[in-house]
Amino acid sequence: MSPPPPHPPRPSFPTPHEASSLHKQNSWSPDSHRDEAWLRQKGRRNRRSRSVTDEDLDELKACIELGFGFDSAEMDQRLSDTFPAYGLYYAVNKQYNDAASKTPPPPSPPRSLSQSECDTPSP
Repeated sequence: MSPPPPHPPRPSFPTPHEASSLHKQNSWSPDSHRDEAWLRQKGRRNRRSRSVTDEDLDELKACIELGFGFDSAEMDQRLSDTFPAYGLYYAVNKQYNDAASKTPPPPSPPRSLSQSECDTPSP
């Protein structure tokens, strides 16, 4: 008896792990960096942690530089959900304002007497 004929080589398929690491190659566009940042931000919202990143602080700083004010007496939860650094900003700002309101005003400098007040006899 002769040995069975050899089988042709099977095509190699990627394992599920390898398949998940394949990425679609997009053509370059001026918006590609913005789109990538948006996808990262979108993914981060789903797994939000309690820590504040440098990117979160930069985002809040940019809002303040654009003229948006965050001066409400109570912390707005919707703003905190939108801007993760808002909670930190609110806490620091509240602590600063509380300390500033407790600090007595500096004493006024001694008043100098005018020449006419020096010449007038006191009663």
